[in-house]
Amino acid sequence: MSKHLILIICASIIFTACKKTPPPTPNGTPVPPGLFTVTIVDREDTYAIIKWTKPQIATGGNLSYTVKIDSIIRSSNLTDTTYKVINIVDTKSYKGQIIAIDSKGGTTTVNFILSSNSGLVYYNSNEYTFSCYTTSGALVWNRGMGVSSYPAISNDTIFVQGYDPFNGKSYLYALHTNTGAVFWTAPEQLPGGIQGSGVLYYHGMVYSAYPDYIKVYNAKTGAQLWTITPGFYVHTVNDGILLGISTDNNGVKSLVAFDAFTGVKKWSYSNGHVFGLSTEDNGTVYVVDYYSTQNFGADPIADLYALDSKTGSVKWFNTFGGQIGSARSKPLIIGNTIYFYIYPGNRPLNSLFAFNKTTGSLVWQTGSYDGPLIGDTTGVYVNAGTSGLTKFDLKTGNKIWVYNNDIAGDVTLTDNKMYINNPGQYGFYSPLPCLLLSNYSGAVIINSFKNAYNSVTPYTVIINGVTYYSAENSMYRANY
Repeated sequence: MSKHLILIICASIIFTACKKTPPPTPNGTPVPPGLFTVTIVDREDTYAIIKWTKPQIATGGNLSYTVKIDSIIRSSNLTDTTYKVINIVDTKSYKGQIIAIDSKGGTTTVNFILSSNSGLVYYNSNEYTFSCYTTSGALVWNRGMGVSSYPAISNDTIFVQGYDPFNGKSYLYALHTNTGAVFWTAPEQLPGGIQGSGVLYYHGMVYSAYPDYIKVYNAKTGAQLWTITPGFYVHTVNDGILLGISTDNNGVKSLVAFDAFTGVKKWSYSNGHVFGLSTEDNGTVYVVDYYSTQNFGADPIADLYALDSKTGSVKWFNTFGGQIGSARSKPLIIGNTIYFYIYPGNRPLNSLFAFNKTTGSLVWQTGSYDGPLIGDTTGVYVNAGTSGLTKFDLKTGNKIWVYNNDIAGDVTLTDNKMYINNPGQYGFYSPLPCLLLSNYSGAVIINSFKNAYNSVTPYTVIINGVTYYSAENSMYRANY
């Protein structure tokens, strides 16, 4: 054997030994791309936007993607991880696949579902009629019941108060969500013709709230169970407690918790300050208060309190300058963060705060106009009325988008869009009775709702069995 041939063989052996090869699977084939996550970031009536994370690859090289909807290839050889699915309808669900393909031909497939976008919308019109429409704007049923308030829904039943301004009588209605058929009614027999402030539902019980007290009913039969006497304004019900503000004969206000099943008072907390609305989450009650100092011209002082929901004892509190704003100051909880805002004295913008709900430490603070807070896993939204609507990043407080036009009504946030009632002024119909905005971009979504959809109350929406309440409904909790 010649020296040259020996050298060539040795060089070949050395090159082969030094060459990097992808780690084989047990059967010797290359490793396919790793698993990845697909997210539906926007689902509209005729299109959807999907995003996915980039999978890890062991073979090196580039990745491409194929998108299938109902087994039909919609696009292939994609390099971006965002795709807009078009030519779909709102009443249908679709089975989708994202196929990641590496340069060696290895593939990994992740399945996903594009759920239907059709559902039911409930509201009260300026014609004293409580109505149900489809999300496409078609009337399903309506019922004359006077002026209604914030409803509550459980399974196939919607509970709503009705107040007749002509005779001053009030009733609590239990109606079938799909047909409007009456399951039962309960005359409230309220002194002075008081209009209700909303209904709450919890574990087979219905709480009919009024500005100064509350009546509790069996949700199935309509039988009245117990009443909390005048002086109590309800905030929320959760984890077995009914929370609200109680005012004694001397005008002193306390945060009070009642047993949600019996109405027995569990505890009260008072510090001489003015309380905003409270919320409860996993054994802790969160509430913001404010008080004025004796120094002339000084800004008010605000506190964020975390109280034990069983005892009312203080877990922690944080103090800062500013004051809360009436009924719009309910804290919003998303994940491990609590969001709220205050009026910061004489400064032009209010401050939106994010605090760690466990420790009370500040996460971030940013300028924001005031308004009810509503949120999901993609952001926190501030409805500032005439100053528009802004979406903020949950982790940083940075603005994601701003809708600069007036918001006349309240916001109901679903998984992909916001339903905003836009009532006409002075009893006239609104040219745009229902404003729809995209959660993803804040863009206006064209809709076919007619003038009969002129809602004077916020929308309550059911889509795919999930109920979405407006920000100011006591039943509202963040969608996460």
